[in-house]
Amino acid sequence: MFKKVYEMSKERLFFIDNLRILLIILVIIFNLALLYGSPIGNRPYHESQPPGIIESIIESTLYLSFLAVTESFFMGFFFMISGYFTPGSYDRKGALLFFKDRLLRLGIPLLFYVIFIHPIMGYAISLSTKQFSGSFLDFLALYIGNYRVLGSGPLWFLEALLIFEGFLCHAIYYIIRRSLIILKYQIYSGHVRNVGHTHRDIAF
Repeated sequence: MFKKVYEMSKERLFFIDNLRILLIILVIIFNLALLYGSPIGNRPYHESQPPGIIESIIESTLYLSFLAVTESFFMGFFFMISGYFTPGSYDRKGALLFFKDRLLRLGIPLLFYVIFIHPIMGYAISLSTKQFSGSFLDFLALYIGNYRVLGSGPLWFLEALLIFEGFLCHAIYYIIRRSLIILKYQIYSGHVRNVGHTHRDIAF
């Protein structure tokens, strides 16, 4: 199966591209609905003339239904697409090169966001909502001290993907290393049989 995935990954799969585009559009619409229409979450937008009770119930029901349906599958699809092509990429590059490639593709954008964009954006939001009134350095100390960096905001998907693939490399390395240790033990203890023309125990 891994060989088949590798052969497919060498060709451009347009249906995968189209699926990604559709999912990205859903992500954008989902976040717009969450910010500007959903009764849950932090809504930065409030209408000057709120709708009546009936209109509000209908609106909330429609928004919550859309959010519940889309949230049940769209991010899972992203993980599925990434996981589907991971074995072929791992077999082709090996553990070290595979994880190095993931660090370059996922780790650098994530690190740039965590260091530069996220704290500045969080500071601006805290000032605008009057949740914080100190300097940026004071906010930065609070930002680091409260481990807000671990959430990574909208880039949580990259963080989760990097963690999963790091565990994958470690798990495969551990399994291979354990298998080699068991194989060496069986060879030296004389329990491995010749898989060629004879079936005699190997004697040392």
